[in-house]
Amino acid sequence: MRDYSVIGRQLAYGLDAARTYFRVGGHIFLVDRDTREVLDVIGAVAALHD
Repeated sequence: MRDYSVIGRQLAYGLDAARTYFRVGGHIFLVDRDTREVLDVIGAVAALHD
């Protein structure tokens, strides 16, 4: 079972479409596409909808 998902519609959340974002629980993380290193914690998913 996966406990994360890749956000595929970045623009719908106001995120940069050229970047890779993962959703883990209720949080969004900016992740380096090649190394999968977490570059930034964007915030809670609910905050992106407001």
